[in-house]
Amino acid sequence: MPETAATRAPPSSRSREPPDEAAARLLGTVAARGRGHHARLHACASILEIRRALEWIQLNVDWDNPGSKKLSSQCNQTERWWRIQDALYIQTCGALHNDAVTKSFDYDRGEAETLLALTAALLRNGSSTSAST
Repeated sequence: MPETAATRAPPSSRSREPPDEAAARLLGTVAARGRGHHARLHACASILEIRRALEWIQLNVDWDNPGSKKLSSQCNQTERWWRIQDALYIQTCGALHNDAVTKSFDYDRGEAETLLALTAALLRNGSSTSAST
């Protein structure tokens, strides 16, 4: 069974990097990888960087994880944000090609750019939509 944000136990420590800095770093790293002759290889490498950014979100943004059994219509606002980032995370895991299903996945630059834009937006938005503690 593929690992998802819902099944992975979070590490005990959290990064202190602000969301805007994390987004800027991510954008710069992925943009630099997007150039060159090996576009598909760069797309997969970029998607793996995006996956790391999503892992940062999972550890640093206080969205409530609703689990897989809760109906979407019953999710509160932060649970809905969690589901969005989890869906992006699941998509980025396909770039690893580590199982029979994802073995044939082929990502192009446009898909990497889409995942990048969505993830960068979540990084910028994360601190303002976190659950109150």
